[in-house]
Amino acid sequence: MDQHILQTYQESSNLVFDVIKQTFPFLSEGDFLSFEEKYTQYYDNLSQIGNDRDFFINLRKFVVSIRNSHTRLSNIPNQKIFMPNGYNVIIINNRFYLQDQTKIIGEIISIDSRKFQDILREKIDLTSGSTKQFITKQALKNIFVREKTTDIKLVLKSNGRIIKKTLSCRTYIFKEPKQAIDTHVLGNNSDYIKIPTWIDEHISEKKLIDKLRETMIKDAQLLIIDVRGNSGGNSNIARSFASHFFNEKVLFNTAEQRASKDNFKLMKKKNFVDPTKPYYDIPIIILIDSLCFSSNEYFIAGMKDNKRAILIGETTGGGSGNPRKLEIPFRDSSFSLFVSTWNYYRPNGELLEGNGIKPDIVVRPTLDGLKKGRDEVLEKAIEEANKLLNINI
Repeated sequence: MDQHILQTYQESSNLVFDVIKQTFPFLSEGDFLSFEEKYTQYYDNLSQIGNDRDFFINLRKFVVSIRNSHTRLSNIPNQKIFMPNGYNVIIINNRFYLQDQTKIIGEIISIDSRKFQDILREKIDLTSGSTKQFITKQALKNIFVREKTTDIKLVLKSNGRIIKKTLSCRTYIFKEPKQAIDTHVLGNNSDYIKIPTWIDEHISEKKLIDKLRETMIKDAQLLIIDVRGNSGGNSNIARSFASHFFNEKVLFNTAEQRASKDNFKLMKKKNFVDPTKPYYDIPIIILIDSLCFSSNEYFIAGMKDNKRAILIGETTGGGSGNPRKLEIPFRDSSFSLFVSTWNYYRPNGELLEGNGIKPDIVVRPTLDGLKKGRDEVLEKAIEEANKLLNINI
């Protein structure tokens, strides 16, 4: 390898290592030594790298090996992404299905003559995360990512028949989806509110609280809060919203951060939620799934552990790291490195990273339910609401 190219790879890699070393909240000295050992192995193999593409693949794998949900690379120089529009892959009972908008086309057997599971394992190796449920869902989002506009050829199984389908790739341009709060009356003295994000560019604190007040004016006796798919945002908005459901000060989490970049000692800080008027003293059910993440889990864990809500759905993603973003120079450009700055502990004392939050009642969508357009998680929530309100159907 050209020594100048190798030096470029070494310099960028060393910066990544140093930033993580000085920022990441290692739980123990043993965790740091393990991280250091992985880096030594990665660094020793740099001279075998053939090109920039392979360099970034290997660097991403090294960062992913930390298995922390918020520690990752992005904005790779000169990286182009192509994907088919309108298609995604969903998992039902450990089987994987191609979905076009809301229509289930069939179970995926192979992609481009390769077994689906082999491709999934490759994507998982490049996906940051600490729980199986979160890593798998994130990896599925990238199953069809390509570096060229080549067609994707699939073999599927549907209704006992083998079918073939070709997907055309297009240049992928990320567009932040429009996300709005949705509220409606369920007809059983219960109200429903959907919070798709806690990002303040989409949902302001005032708008969310106003929606809550409008809902409560209807004399609701129970509130179902749907935060499925909500990957987080501004924890201050989540805390403000939660404050209307408590009539006393409660512990919402404990966070620990590095004392300094040169000191691995971790400093703990307890975070509380103070009650805010108007206070709504009604039963609450929260709908969750494996894409619930970060500041959204801050809200979910605080409500559950303070015995203020029943959770229905699937175990959450398991990650809240308050990440720091840094630009790492690479030739005449740069790439982004996100590094977690804290460890988040739930009010019950459990570390969130690597665990997630388990529901009180487990409900997973079924293939039959999806084909019929049913929301089985919400159906179960309404059933439980009727029990809590002593309503006979």
